[in-house]
Amino acid sequence: MYRKTIAGRKMPMPDTGKRDKIITLANALTAARILCAAVLFCVPPLSAAFRVIYALGGITDMLDGPAARHAGAVSAFGAKLDSAADLIFLIAAAVGILPTLWLLLPAAIWYAAAAIGLLRLCTGAVSAIKLHRFTAAHTGLNKLSGLLLFALPFLLHWQGITWYAAGVCMICGAAAVEELILCLTGRLRP
Repeated sequence: MYRKTIAGRKMPMPDTGKRDKIITLANALTAARILCAAVLFCVPPLSAAFRVIYALGGITDMLDGPAARHAGAVSAFGAKLDSAADLIFLIAAAVGILPTLWLLLPAAIWYAAAAIGLLRLCTGAVSAIKLHRFTAAHTGLNKLSGLLLFALPFLLHWQGITWYAAGVCMICGAAAVEELILCLTGRLRP
């Protein structure tokens, strides 16, 4: 069993000869993110409670991977749980945040976001064809994109939000192009 490094290289996952432990600190943090997502559906969008739960969900996302690596508890189950938690949290956050962003941001930002989405879909298609599975690169640009996108709900009332969103689109676009290039050149591996 292998895991990807930032450079996309395969590294062997620890094999203890035992079945994966399901109850670990890392998996508990990941499960907490799923709980945060459920709570996001129950609180008023962009309220103080929403922002606190949103921040807690983001913190669990930052800590679960390092916790698994530090404890030697990296597992296929944990990786799948993390991916599921990321998707569930993304949907819950988007339901609360996107309606306000739709009203605040100009059409040009949305066109740029749509173009970035298309690039991501192209990368997914190339990955599926070349590698027979979906892969995602944990590059520096992808991590920076995630951090900048994560900050959006905390900056909605800032007068420079449109400029911030434009900068985020540029960085997210660069990250999407980088990942597509990595995939096309074979440097992105499962």
